Amino acid sequence: MSILINVIIISLLVITSISDLKRKRISNRVLIIYGILLLPVLLWRCYQGRWELLKCVPWGVIPGLICLVLGKITREGIGFGDGYLIGIIGMYMGLSKIVGVVIIAFFLIALCSMVLMMIKRVSRKTELPFVPALLVAYGIQHIFLW
Repeated sequence: MSILINVIIISLLVITSISDLKRKRISNRVLIIYGILLLPVLLWRCYQGRWELLKCVPWGVIPGLICLVLGKITREGIGFGDGYLIGIIGMYMGLSKIVGVVIIAFFLIALCSMVLMMIKRVSRKTELPFVPALLVAYGIQHIFLW
């Protein structure tokens, strides 16, 4: 992935992490703006002959769609904004990389939940923001696994 795409994705994750921590919501407007920002980068790379990126788009969206279905089933146990965010990032990362990020994020949020429950800071019913875990997981995958 290019540096520009990484910078855009990291800034998207930072902005949505702050929003998720403060308001427990992810702005659809922010997701649309960043989706629009990433689209010309994808088109430019295809123009340069990097057509393999187009293969990432349909497959990379699948984890986001699965999260949206899970959100519907669990009445937003995982929020729709999380699903949209994972779908947008997945378009540019591809299926295998976004699945890795999501698995790491689920592991991190589970670990965080267990620690917070052991020190009695949260209960089983407490909703924790997921996007900060995605941000850390993206960093872990980018630094250690790419």
